[in-house]
Amino acid sequence: MTDGQPVQQRREPFLDVPATIAWLTLAIIAVHVLRQVISPAADDWLVGTMGFVPLRYDPRAPDIPGGSISAILSPVTHFFIHGDVTHLLINVGMLLAFGGFVARRSGPLRVLAFIAVCSAAGAGLFYLMNTDRDATMIGASGGISGLMAAALRLMFSAADAVPMRLAGDLMRRATPLIPLKPLRGALADPRILTTTGLWFAINLLAAFGLGTPADAAIAWEAHIGGYVAGLFLFGAFDGGARPDGRRLVRADDEDGDDGEVRNAPFDNHSAGDSHGGR
Repeated sequence: MTDGQPVQQRREPFLDVPATIAWLTLAIIAVHVLRQVISPAADDWLVGTMGFVPLRYDPRAPDIPGGSISAILSPVTHFFIHGDVTHLLINVGMLLAFGGFVARRSGPLRVLAFIAVCSAAGAGLFYLMNTDRDATMIGASGGISGLMAAALRLMFSAADAVPMRLAGDLMRRATPLIPLKPLRGALADPRILTTTGLWFAINLLAAFGLGTPADAAIAWEAHIGGYVAGLFLFGAFDGGARPDGRRLVRADDEDGDDGEVRNAPFDNHSAGDSHGGR
């Protein structure tokens, strides 16, 4: 109660992600559901068409579904195909966790372009490491690894601005206000270097079959390729704040809050009072 008036508590939604990430998640799930109801032959065609197959680019290789169109699109469309429910749920969880931060920062078009570039980078490294193999790469891991790298450049910048216990809330509510950690600073930040080293180590161990189920094939190349692209290239897709901490764009309108002031300076007061997310 304040001056005899009831205080209205702000209700937090169960799933607080921008619409772009929500629809992208639904698309991934829809493709997986479709694969469960179509015939095995149709499923093989769908996987062959949307999956990334390095052998597709060898002129001596046999015909692979999708032809020249898939040769152009499959470095990105493999994002929507998953091997099983476990694979699907892990990637959906990571997409929701990291994609929301980046989408609030970059906006719908930039975040989709960023995911596509990171997915293609992951496919590129997979191609270089598997040029002569008849292997099909599927899954959203390359694009999501790029989102994770981008989120690190924001998260540790937020942690430098406010106490660590408040950094998560700042990331969720006021992402466009956070100054993006410059690439040079990110490459010198021991926290980012440690996280990067762990990510590389986990995936290189997976390359040798350590720590993974015997029947599971982990596309470690996509994880590393997408992560490196995300770490180095996110600045080109950033739609949030200038290095001096002033916003270039409004908070993501998808989150339903249009009441923030353009070019608000980034400090503890402005971060605490802004509500970029619901």
